[in-house]
Amino acid sequence: MAHTVVVTSQIWVVEQPRLSRRKVMSLKGNNRHKPIDLLGWSIGPPLRLLLPVLLLCCSTATRAQPGEQALLDAALNGDLRPVLQPLTTNLHDSSLLQQELNQRLASRFVQRTEDQSPASGNGFIDAVVSSYRAYWVEVLTQPDSAAPAAQQLQHQLTLLLEQAPLPTGARSGSGPGTQTTARSDQLSAAPRGTASPATTSPGVIEPDLLTHVLAEIARQGFYAQVLHSPPWHDLMIWRREQRQTHEVNLTDGQQTVDVILMDDFVSLGWPHFASLGLHSVSGWADGNQLYGLSWAYEPDSEAFRVSFLQHEARHAADYQRFPGLDETELEYRAKLTELAFAGNSVSSLLGRFAEGADGLGQSAHARANQRVVEDIYREIFHGDLPQYLNPWPSVRPQQVNPAARVLLQRHTNALLQRRGVLPVGGVR
Repeated sequence: MAHTVVVTSQIWVVEQPRLSRRKVMSLKGNNRHKPIDLLGWSIGPPLRLLLPVLLLCCSTATRAQPGEQALLDAALNGDLRPVLQPLTTNLHDSSLLQQELNQRLASRFVQRTEDQSPASGNGFIDAVVSSYRAYWVEVLTQPDSAAPAAQQLQHQLTLLLEQAPLPTGARSGSGPGTQTTARSDQLSAAPRGTASPATTSPGVIEPDLLTHVLAEIARQGFYAQVLHSPPWHDLMIWRREQRQTHEVNLTDGQQTVDVILMDDFVSLGWPHFASLGLHSVSGWADGNQLYGLSWAYEPDSEAFRVSFLQHEARHAADYQRFPGLDETELEYRAKLTELAFAGNSVSSLLGRFAEGADGLGQSAHARANQRVVEDIYREIFHGDLPQYLNPWPSVRPQQVNPAARVLLQRHTNALLQRRGVLPVGGVR
């Protein structure tokens, strides 16, 4: 039965450019990483030049500048109108950084003069990515146009399949096509979780068409997944991957997961495109398979263990135990799982959840963030979260870990009661 991969973990990459056209380097000093677009430059190995980096899962962070933060907020909600409307009057009346952001936004989303090709070296791949980027421009600037934009994307993909060339050196039974990342059971026009009321419908694209597109991408020698990353249709394409198996400890047992670490991306999805490269999804769960950006985490770090493995493994467990669970609730439970195990990163995790909180936003992450910080504060301090104070720098794992476990078990019990099943087990 068809289903959709739900995008979960996220990585934040924030820079303060000097308006130079130099190359910005990678998050990790490893020469195997090919540069990807970041605000019109590239990121690749090693990190040296312009990039104070903010990772969702790191213990230290650099705050986004006001212009960057406004763009990030709008991009995460899938609606760029709040940052595009002032461009007509404020294109040059701002700081150098804001002028650079404004010029890139205007070129990509207002004047629409930017070349949408990723220059992958493969004509079919470039055309598919360009088609998705044209769709993203429409829905990010005119969310009400989602249905006709999806129809246009479907039309373009149909034409591309009819014209698809045989790739040079293509061989049967070798390469990414045999890995079957492009499986029909990874596709659907709706998210795996039940859509929340605040989520905008992305319009329908025929699952069979997407299956054929993914099969052709694999035949061309690339890996890919078509995702529903609410509120819009999404596309991830990469060239290399490595696979691992992990036994992941959760608060209520262990979950065995297969981890696919991806590298050398051609398309990093609509959040990366909308934010001019300031933000990107860093991982998602598909059943017991966890997909992650290979350069987003140090393998032995708490960030990899907690914010990737345990966050995503909670999704994998919940997909099995609570099928059809609302996306916001899925994220709420995964974020509580992070807080149940986090050590030195617990304060910065809560700070970033608070910065990304929006109880009325379209993003499931933003809504879950709001609920997590309110509930954790109430569980620890027995009161309502203060509106103008930041309580998180002083909290310790000894306070947060047990509070998160209590909240997670309480939520599990409520879900079981809702399904007519008596609560079993306890908090570990």
